[in-house]
Formats: sequence, C-alpha cells, structure tokens
Amino acid sequence: HDIDYVVSGFMNILSFIPGVHTVEDSDIDSASENLSSAEKEMLAVATNISAISSNLGDAQEVIDAYQDTVVTSQERLRNIQENGPKWITAMAVILTVIFIWLAIAQVGLIVQGMEMMHSEK
Repeated sequence: HDIDYVVSGFMNILSFIPGVHTVEDSDIDSASENLSSAEKEMLAVATNISAISSNLGDAQEVIDAYQDTVVTSQERLRNIQENGPKWITAMAVILTVIFIWLAIAQVGLIVQGMEMMHSEK
C-alpha cells in the first residue's frame, strides 16, 4: 500500500531526530490500519457522491422534459385564448345561417300544406 510506504518513511525520518522515541510496530500497524480504513471510507464517500451526481443529472433531464411540456402547453393555451373567440363567432354565424335556412324551409312547408288543405275543399 502507498499508505504503508508513507508511514514507514515518516517513521524512518523520525528515528533520526534526537529525543524522539521510536514508535512501536504495533502503533505503526494501528496507524496504517486507521489510514487504510479512512481511505476506504473516502472511496465510499466518493462513490456515493458520484451516484448522487448521476441521480441529479437524471433529475435535471426529467425537469427539462417537464419544462418543455409546460412551455408547449402554455403556447397551446395562449393560442386557444387568442383564437377561441374567433372560432366561437364563426360557429355562431354558421349556426345562425343554418337555423334561418331551416326556418325558411318550414315556412315553405307550411305554405305548401295550406295550399293542399285549400285545394281539398
């Protein structure tokens, strides 16, 4: 391990300094294990952060898709609001013409029926 190498190198340097007591091998092993454990935990944290970043990227894509849907819906609604009165007016005119035509046709039928009643007498 790189950590073991660094710790042993550090201990070698300390052994040359006067007044510094040598550290027991068990202390070095304990420190090495602690550093190794910390390294594993840091790698786990890095993996979790990577997963979170990936999830955030996926969430951003979904949000972008919903924003596109909202924009499209807003444009359609605006189009309906702008053109709705025109369509209603056009339908009212068409229905009025149809009802007038039906009324004229009914008048014609009434006149024809009255002529038939007078001709029978």
